[in-house]
Amino acid sequence: MAQKSVLISGCSEGGIGHTLALEWKLREYRVFATARTIGAMRTLELAGIECLEMDVTDPDGMKSVNDRVAERTSGKLDILVCNAGQGIRVSALV
Repeated sequence: MAQKSVLISGCSEGGIGHTLALEWKLREYRVFATARTIGAMRTLELAGIECLEMDVTDPDGMKSVNDRVAERTSGKLDILVCNAGQGIRVSALV
């Protein structure tokens, strides 16, 4: 049986995406983790996770990541976790 794959956006250290990437790796999935900067995913790289730089506000960058993942998975991605930009901002009340 072929190894299943998952792409998770928003995988900077300290966030939910980072923890999800490690968990999926433990479950023997091929994990593609993305964040705005590669440096924010250093521990994921060390864990053998494939890290890609991607900013969800950049359509060309997202297309590039899509193309690279499709090439590496022969066009089959099993799971997509859209986690990027999920932070909550609270306005100060005056």
